[in-house]
Amino acid sequence: MNEIKISIVIPTYNREKKVLNTIKSVIKTFDGHCEYEIIVIDDKSTDDTVLKLNKYFDKEIKNKLIKIFINKKNLGVTGSRNRGFFLSSNDFVFFLDSDDEFISNNSKHILNYLNKNIDSPMIFFRCIDEKNNFVGTRFDFEKKIEIFEYIQKGSYGEILCVINKNIVNDTPFEEELRGYEGLSLARIINKYGFAILSDVIARLYNCDGEDRLSVNSGFLRRMPLLSKGHFLMLKEFGKFMTLKSKFFYFIKAILYYIIGNIYNFMKGNK
Repeated sequence: MNEIKISIVIPTYNREKKVLNTIKSVIKTFDGHCEYEIIVIDDKSTDDTVLKLNKYFDKEIKNKLIKIFINKKNLGVTGSRNRGFFLSSNDFVFFLDSDDEFISNNSKHILNYLNKNIDSPMIFFRCIDEKNNFVGTRFDFEKKIEIFEYIQKGSYGEILCVINKNIVNDTPFEEELRGYEGLSLARIINKYGFAILSDVIARLYNCDGEDRLSVNSGFLRRMPLLSKGHFLMLKEFGKFMTLKSKFFYFIKAILYYIIGNIYNFMKGNK
């Protein structure tokens, strides 16, 4: 058995139909290969998510392989990830959405990669969709990225983020900017020096769009927060940006602000 110890943080909200498959994929991937724990953060679900988890995974919960925590108030996916991070007890912390799955036949590659990069503060694993197409920016080889390259790239698209808790002890994500993680990841890279882009495929990304954490309506509703995130990126990391990058961030921030506020006004959202 691999000596690496990992925690998998899974925020969930009204995912009674899909979170079971997500957790089963984690167990299938790591059972017998390493010491691991599954931290489920339920964001005050109004369906039977928690009931079904307790019923289906009764044995794993009693053995403390799976630990379920229910938020007293709705924290959103970002706040739930932060809570899971601080409740986790192992070296490497994975953040997996409750409608995605691990690629179980890559378990040895994932664990070997963690062993090889034991001193890395943060690792980004690759993702594929249900048709085996790569999701996000394609990178076919391992790459160490520092803050300048991360800022210039803007986004690597869908990745599986892993944080080394032995190195990173800050609150990983900016809770106010629900779902805007680029700023938080940039802060980690800037403070701890680098992150690793892995060529190992670890995550199956669910692209059905019906009930993801970021469905279209939710994305439109959060646009003012995304706008704020872009402005903060300019403020904190503008010194690493080219003029073209600054213009890109500025235009996106303005568009998100305008479109998001119009949408929320029309929908009566606060």
